Amino acid sequence: MPLPSSVARALQQHTEHFAPIPVTLPWDDPTPTETPVEAEHRRPRTYAGARGSAAIDAIFA
Repeated sequence: MPLPSSVARALQQHTEHFAPIPVTLPWDDPTPTETPVEAEHRRPRTYAGARGSAAIDAIFA
């Protein structure tokens, strides 16, 4: 995606100051959940039904 050079510079400065770190997404955890609460926290989040604002509707249009 084309970006203005000012945005590219800002991103470069940000990544130099805050180095990326590896993370594991909760739904990539291969171990079975032990409680219903843990299962709820590890489910993938989707916002397909979260309509109501023009901004959200525009994102998912």
